[in-house]
Amino acid sequence: MRSLLILVAVGCGPRGAPTALPDAGGPRQYKVGVAAANGDAVVTSITTLRVVPRTDAVWAFMTEQAEGTWEEGTAAMTWSSATPTPADPWPITLQHAVATVPASIRMSPQGEAIEMVDVEAWKSAARDAMRATDLPPQAAIGAASLLDPEGVLRDVQRNFPGQPTGAGAWVREEVIAGIPATRLESCTVERDGGTAAWTCSGRLEGPTDGQARLVEGQSRTELKVDRFGLVRMDTTYAATLVLLGPTGTEVIDRPVAGRRQVLRRD
Repeated sequence: MRSLLILVAVGCGPRGAPTALPDAGGPRQYKVGVAAANGDAVVTSITTLRVVPRTDAVWAFMTEQAEGTWEEGTAAMTWSSATPTPADPWPITLQHAVATVPASIRMSPQGEAIEMVDVEAWKSAARDAMRATDLPPQAAIGAASLLDPEGVLRDVQRNFPGQPTGAGAWVREEVIAGIPATRLESCTVERDGGTAAWTCSGRLEGPTDGQARLVEGQSRTELKVDRFGLVRMDTTYAATLVLLGPTGTEVIDRPVAGRRQVLRRD
């Protein structure tokens, strides 16, 4: 399996006790990079996020710029919001338009995304953003599926998973290869003054029935936090995706893997 993309984040956090939540004193910008492999298909993306505190607990997340690459065998496609072209796929253009709309997310003190607030206002603004793309009317077919507040929340949760409360178990939900899964990790923690660093490893569990299952799943996360906020996060997964054919007897095994890494630039 090829090396996966590195994610770099830029931001600061509150002084005092270690926390994964940046300082509420001003906006922050993050570079979000993701890589996921499914069989011989590899998708990578780099997104520039703007994060603006609205209250101590509610933050607005919006995409300023995005680019991505899809590769499968000898086929490849790249896309960048900075250099749009008429050949860009309509769903990607519409998806980026929706992502530029600020989404207000309630955050926990540990920096975990909990829920979207002002959902109807977000949907209305997202519809306006899609109409402003100037795409032909037929592009709007199926666009309603992009008005997905739960999907937006899941994306923020993957970037802002919070932090373990201490040593021991860290359990969190995540969609892996399109399948709801659970990361079950055991963590150790080292503290040095205002810095805390966790090393967590364990297993990835998915559904045990249905047409698609995850087996032999492994999960690992390294997280470092200081008095200014998140310093580093590196999280990976690897598993085998088992697909059952229409008859229920044909079985297709496909390796899947992904990596998400966050580094703060001081």
